Amino acid sequence: MASSTPGFSINNFESLWETLDEESKALIVEQACDLSPELGILPILRGITSFHFNLRSKAKKSLESLKDIIQQQLKNTEDPKIYNSGLEASAMISAKIYQQITPEMPFNDMIFFLKTLLWLGDKGSYFAFKAVYQEMISLDSLKKVVQSVDQPERLLLVDQYLQATPADRLKFGKLFKKILGTINSREPVIEFYASLFDRKRDADPFLNNISFNLRDPETLIQNEIASRSPAIKIAGLKALSLMKTKVPVQLLLETIQNEEVKKIREAVYSIIENS
Repeated sequence: MASSTPGFSINNFESLWETLDEESKALIVEQACDLSPELGILPILRGITSFHFNLRSKAKKSLESLKDIIQQQLKNTEDPKIYNSGLEASAMISAKIYQQITPEMPFNDMIFFLKTLLWLGDKGSYFAFKAVYQEMISLDSLKKVVQSVDQPERLLLVDQYLQATPADRLKFGKLFKKILGTINSREPVIEFYASLFDRKRDADPFLNNISFNLRDPETLIQNEIASRSPAIKIAGLKALSLMKTKVPVQLLLETIQNEEVKKIREAVYSIIENS
């Protein structure tokens, strides 16, 4: 990379890019994931907006690869250094993608950018919703994207809606009510409620638009909290604390009785403290 593009850096990228032939540009785009995210995203975005099909295709593949790398970092919550790197990269790349979005851009590019933002976690969903309420992305486009992303990503977008101003919540309420109506799997719902607990957030009444079968406390107690998997049990406990006004004390006592897994005990203590 360095030998084919000497002096390539953030500061001189734009001037250097214009001097390159298509073959050199394609090489940079292909190797973009080997660079730092803040540097690699620059040729990727220029490639995506290029009129050359080959360059556009390679750029989209590189952006998907970069997204996968960041997703893995965000899942690595056990290593703060890796996780924080993922957060920084997600925020920076999401902001760069957001800057590319305009109402006049080709529809397929708009859909691709919006889906990529939703795949980049909280930071990406923030910019995705921002593009919607600033009317850079039409509601029709958003509806099509929602149908093509997984349910955890839909809930991330709903979470941004829940944090919006009262005026925006009123304006987009009908659409986001329909989005919650498309949720039909319990696992992402439980994980979403658990994430609210971790972020010290309350369960917004708007979430009652999720089917009750997916957030039934009794089903949660019989399944997740009875699970032998510590991770599933912990998520279930956190979710239950937001689904019920008051978690039964007896249930908490039974959960920690003879419990050897430290993280489960810590989750119970957190629930008691929050209550």
